[in-house]
Amino acid sequence: MNPAAGGDRIRAGILAVALAVPWPAPAADAEGAIHRILVEGNQRLEAEAILGWLSVRAGDPFDRDRLREEFRNLWKRDVFGELSIEARDTPEGTVVILHVREKPVVSNVTYEGLKSAGVDQVEETLKQVNASLAIGAPVSQGRIQKAREVIRQLLREAGRRSARVHTEMIPISLTQQEVRFRVEEGPKTKIGEIQFLGNRANSGRRLRKSLRWTEPHSVWKIFSRKDTLHEARLRDDLKAVAALYESQGYLDVQIHPERILPLGGKGGEPAGGAGGASGGKGKAKKKEWVRVEVPLTEGGQYRVGAMRVRGNSVFTNAEVLERIPLGPGEVFNDSALNAGLSRLELAYGERGYFYMTTNKVLERQPDRTANVRIDIEEDEKYTVNRLEFRGNSTTRDSVLRREFPLAEDDLFDIRKFRVGLRRINQLGYWRITEEPEIRPLRAERAVDIVISGKEESRNEIQVGGGVSGVDGAFFSGSYATSNFLGRGEIFQAFLLAGGRRQLFYF
Repeated sequence: MNPAAGGDRIRAGILAVALAVPWPAPAADAEGAIHRILVEGNQRLEAEAILGWLSVRAGDPFDRDRLREEFRNLWKRDVFGELSIEARDTPEGTVVILHVREKPVVSNVTYEGLKSAGVDQVEETLKQVNASLAIGAPVSQGRIQKAREVIRQLLREAGRRSARVHTEMIPISLTQQEVRFRVEEGPKTKIGEIQFLGNRANSGRRLRKSLRWTEPHSVWKIFSRKDTLHEARLRDDLKAVAALYESQGYLDVQIHPERILPLGGKGGEPAGGAGGASGGKGKAKKKEWVRVEVPLTEGGQYRVGAMRVRGNSVFTNAEVLERIPLGPGEVFNDSALNAGLSRLELAYGERGYFYMTTNKVLERQPDRTANVRIDIEEDEKYTVNRLEFRGNSTTRDSVLRREFPLAEDDLFDIRKFRVGLRRINQLGYWRITEEPEIRPLRAERAVDIVISGKEESRNEIQVGGGVSGVDGAFFSGSYATSNFLGRGEIFQAFLLAGGRRQLFYF
């Protein structure tokens, strides 16, 4: 029986029973109030803690609907395996009793047989989907089921499509259980063939070459790992196929969901493929071979129609369009259009328009032309408010600033900004370690620039000694640095001390 499904049935049964039990009719006046609220059956949780989760208190009027709502809220906390509410009439008033059986808590989580995905990777993914199994937290079948799905998905992404994940709940004590995931990774899924269906404008070979991380098995590439099926990578790769068609004017191309089919062959290998799959009797297969079929619909090819520009004041229409390597009548090329828009954004960025944005609008026409409208939102010019370097414990700010062609109150020029980053990294004694921060100050129309890095050791120390016929017994040492006293200056010193002569120079 599926543990999660069983838990759902138990929950539904308890809820139905708790809501179906006839509540006693409360007496009038004082007997219509709740006299006390008690908790029975709790072991790990304090009664005060459970009562603290309730909004109803002793002295409140007895209200069936309100208690039903309290029941639902308590159950949603996912800490009880069983829960029911009982109401008893007493001379002092109604006594409400919460009958609980706490879920055991997680004492440990272990993974057996997990090799193709790391435990840290699994636990980080569980945190991202809010399904982590924390030590000391109540055992949740919902989270365990989600964890199984996460492990299976990670293994599929690692090329283990046949992976199975089982769960064992190992009692440690009456209130603690160990959650153990037993993983059967199964054979690694290898791609024997990739076939595109419906392609006419491009050959299958050309489409396969456009894939960056996925390729069929080849005896000439026995050390390549790209023939392992990673479904997430495959889907990313198929975006390149769509981009190829769009660069050829096929704006309506559709890449349909891929089909993964078993590929028959001797020993479980692709026909004519190299060895490696173990299909012998009594042995588990090390590889399973599949054929990937990718259906697509190309649609018609479009040419460029009219080209218009809106929202520009810094550049004229002609200056904008001369940066777009497309013209009316040419085969539409989406990649070329995007590259042109990037050049346009760089031109604006060199003039301080940090928040400038572009948007392309394509208007398809019945004659297979596409009118192009470029919408520009220029915003305002931005200046540099503050330039800060972090992590330069030895190198002086002035040394880094002299390599950076932007200073406070300068117009923020994105090209100079990039040049400065490149020049700083070329120094050799201080390296940028994080993506630089550009913090916009909208009200001041300015930006703060924060560049973080660390010192790189560029000091050389050499020590030696010996006996020679010229100097007799001697000692020598040298020191060299390319960042003397943090000034970015080269300094060298040499010392020779012998029985017959002494040398020192720098």
